[in-house]
Amino acid sequence: MISAMVPVLYPATVQEYLDYGLIGFGMSRYAGCWVGLKCATEIVESSASVEVSPTRIQLKEPKKDSRPEGGLHIRMPDPPLVQEQRL
Repeated sequence: MISAMVPVLYPATVQEYLDYGLIGFGMSRYAGCWVGLKCATEIVESSASVEVSPTRIQLKEPKKDSRPEGGLHIRMPDPPLVQEQRL
């Protein structure tokens, strides 16, 4: 059985739900894994004014030389410790 590790983002405001959603997409595309978004009832069932400017969040991909040898994506034959290290 392969254990899965999923990073979870935990926004504390309505604005952070929008921001963390975009950051989660960026993380997922770069690392090739799912990214969770924790939803707290107090925040989800509230309302607020938010900024939706397309330039609000500027995602930057890490330098290519910072990637581990063999890339980032998990491979089926990798044991759990190797998967965790790669993530």
